[in-house]
Amino acid sequence: MQSQPQPLAAFALSDKKKWGNEAVTLTAAPGGQRIDGSGISIDLRHFVSDELARVATSCVPEESLHTVWQTEMQFLDFEAKDLIPSWNALAAPYGFLHVEVRIGRGTPASSAWSTWFPIADWASGMDTDKGTIARTSFKSPKSDWGHTEIDTLVASGSFTAYQLRVTCDPMKAESVNQTHRLMHASVVATTARAAGSAPRPNASDAAVDNDVPTRSQWIHEGEYTKYGGGGLSWCSPTTATMLAAYWGHLPTPAELATIEAPADPEVDFAALHTFDTNYGGCGNWPFTMAYASRFGLVASVTRLRDLEDARVLLSAGIPLGVSVAFTREELPEAGYPTSGHLMVVRGLTAEGDVIVNDPATPSNDHVNRVYPRDKFEKVWLKSNCTTYLMHPRGYEVPTLG
Repeated sequence: MQSQPQPLAAFALSDKKKWGNEAVTLTAAPGGQRIDGSGISIDLRHFVSDELARVATSCVPEESLHTVWQTEMQFLDFEAKDLIPSWNALAAPYGFLHVEVRIGRGTPASSAWSTWFPIADWASGMDTDKGTIARTSFKSPKSDWGHTEIDTLVASGSFTAYQLRVTCDPMKAESVNQTHRLMHASVVATTARAAGSAPRPNASDAAVDNDVPTRSQWIHEGEYTKYGGGGLSWCSPTTATMLAAYWGHLPTPAELATIEAPADPEVDFAALHTFDTNYGGCGNWPFTMAYASRFGLVASVTRLRDLEDARVLLSAGIPLGVSVAFTREELPEAGYPTSGHLMVVRGLTAEGDVIVNDPATPSNDHVNRVYPRDKFEKVWLKSNCTTYLMHPRGYEVPTLG
């Protein structure tokens, strides 16, 4: 496994003294997915930079130079309803990355575009560290084009194009001469799932199970309650921790030295690096992916059609984080209701039932469970099968047909 992420774009010291922006193109990278079926169309694209970007040399506006990473206009071959951007980045102390997207309708020859929607101000430090700018998403009012819902841009109608840009902003003089890195970005755009569509049935009697280490979020009850209420609500950072542990990528003992937790301090560490001030919790999907990338992982929010897509990835050794919601009656095997929850899907039984690491349990020994396929798939479909896709850089991800 890789020990440190290798930056594909970075801010380096510049002697330029002017106010303005320098644009660096984020170019398309391999590994995207374009899939149809089960009532939905999905387009996942990855982007990297092919050159170094310059750092702002001063925090005084008239003497600063801000660098902007920006994709070219991306055109889709279907009418999308929403999109979710992800970024893998490290922002230096006293600085942050401002993430925006805009959507359009039309073709490369003729198109109309929305204004830029702010998605997030991202800071990569731990919230308790000096110099960490408050990480936040944005809630935009509804417009003729659409609005943002924490981590998702939802169109008022539909769109056939989008563009992503990320701007480095130093907040204080201490951020000058610091290095800010953008290793990778991605965007997943999807249609609304067609009413009455059904997921594909279990297509194989071959069981698959990836040995993902278990972590319980509930054992962190009462810890760092300022951050979303503590462990009882930390399903997303706990899920990310389990996936990172599977790949052998966790914080070092030195990084965990200041964490006050009787067990599994890496879960607290993840929560303190993903708290969203606007949302008031640690469940922001792209924030979790940006955190995971600090360990050399490529991490993206994506969507899948159903459990048969999951099977392809699981069979390639890639466990998944999934977003679900259910009542007690919809998934009684869980033993609790939830309006939104993250857990790890690590495998499938020979019958097609779902092998999970569910962090909403009283101890690590109870995390590994099996949920019935039909019930589980229905509650995953509520999020349009939203998925955390994490793997080491260079790992071969199979194409979904």
